[in-house]
Amino acid sequence: MSRPRGDTPARQLSVGEYRAIVAGGDRPTDAQCRAFVDHVCKAHSWYKHLPPAPPGAPFVFFLDPNAGREQVREASGAVTHRDLVPKDDSYHYSMLPTREYRTGFGHVAYATSSGTRIVEVRDGRTHSWDARVPLIYDEDGVPWRLPRDVLEAGIVRLTAMIHESGPSWWFGIPRPPEFFEGTAWPEETGARRRSPSLRRSTH
Repeated sequence: MSRPRGDTPARQLSVGEYRAIVAGGDRPTDAQCRAFVDHVCKAHSWYKHLPPAPPGAPFVFFLDPNAGREQVREASGAVTHRDLVPKDDSYHYSMLPTREYRTGFGHVAYATSSGTRIVEVRDGRTHSWDARVPLIYDEDGVPWRLPRDVLEAGIVRLTAMIHESGPSWWFGIPRPPEFFEGTAWPEETGARRRSPSLRRSTH
């Protein structure tokens, strides 16, 4: 695979190249995927950052060999990734120790332009966690853009209603679960299979 120079934009991978990079990780289980959805719903104050009504903001879900790790950029520009260890290294409530993240979610990651880039400078290095851009890094620290097919397959549009505070924030009045009984949420939300009290699962 030809590698981009450090001063050129990340090149878009082919599906075959993408598979080669992510091949080292186990395929996430159905339970891990469901747990990750719940995690993402709580990862930020989405009721502040996302529109309240469809079509919503695009999120991309994909496999990332560095899922659950933080990015470390040296003063030279070289990029590596390192595992997060228990809570003293976590600088955002959504960040979990890497071992806990991998146990819960495998190598699933997400990106959205509505997300937040968390940055901390320590010892001349920039430590960051960025969920805004759907990039993956190979073992040499080279960034790559996801294949178009992966982007199209992994995209979903979400509204502020994924967060449990969404309804009361936007509509001003907290609603009991019974209020949502009979609501005709879109079929892809799995509404028929989920309790109406789980408002995070809607939209």
